Amino acid sequence: MKYHLALEVEAHESMNEIAVRATYTSTFGRDASRAIVERVQTLLSDMRLPVSLSSSATKLTVAPPRLEEYIDDTWSLDEETVRAAVAEVCNMEATAITKNISFLRLGLDSISSIRLSQRLRQVGMNLRSSTIMANASVGSLASYLSSRSGPNAQDDPLATFAILSGDLHRVHAKSVPLLSPEDRIDAVYPATPLQTAMLTSTLASRGRAYVIPHTLRLDVSVDVKRLRLSWQDVITRLEIFRTTFHPGVDLPWIAAVHRDAPIRWVEHDEESEGVLSKHVSRILEASTILNMEEFEVPPVVVHIVCTSGGPVFVPVIHHR
Repeated sequence: MKYHLALEVEAHESMNEIAVRATYTSTFGRDASRAIVERVQTLLSDMRLPVSLSSSATKLTVAPPRLEEYIDDTWSLDEETVRAAVAEVCNMEATAITKNISFLRLGLDSISSIRLSQRLRQVGMNLRSSTIMANASVGSLASYLSSRSGPNAQDDPLATFAILSGDLHRVHAKSVPLLSPEDRIDAVYPATPLQTAMLTSTLASRGRAYVIPHTLRLDVSVDVKRLRLSWQDVITRLEIFRTTFHPGVDLPWIAAVHRDAPIRWVEHDEESEGVLSKHVSRILEASTILNMEEFEVPPVVVHIVCTSGGPVFVPVIHHR
């Protein structure tokens, strides 16, 4: 596997210390490596610190602290409601949760934040999981709710996302490898926390996690040529089938939507029914994703295995 940067975070409980180390290749560079280590050190010193998402092709930046300390003496209704929901999702006593403690320190992650969002929605607080993680404490989230309900409140997550995507497009679009002479990059957006986890886990598992074949036996009457045209139409209609993934500057992964993504379609010579399962196993074995460069093409490949009993449709899709 080709690594650009290896980062290690080691906690010493007895010494109350955390050591952050990094090794890098010449293609990554010492300055970028040092910037990432410094950013991780800053985040670990206080997980409530907001990180700038504005990208720069040459510099990694951390937003200056804009932290507000919340007093635990009195609790508003919103604060009590948020604390109760967090306690339920994190399976802990509400009295152990202060207004300033980070949700991350309580064990909340990108998956459980979705459950917290659902729980808050049940009590009338319509909050996205991304908003929860951006305001990751009881005090901060309650303050966000208060500002959103005020007379001058402005909460337009779609507009905010459009601005961020526009910034990412300006920084990254020219460096994303094109897939054909007609190809253009229509959009660039940050990978979601779930996508980030799946992409990273795939590489950590030597390309096996989240790469799944969906084997389907087709009727002998199916016209394979027409099926290929239909699959091409699916790619044209669905952006996710024309999306590639790349390491970002201030983000672990970014997603790039291509205008033209040539179909990846492989037809295999006629096989006997007896060796069909072995053939599908070989297809899956050859479909492992071992390094991040392999995400520079959409991770979707269709295999057609011709047998005496009719064609077998085997799309191998990464569940990104």
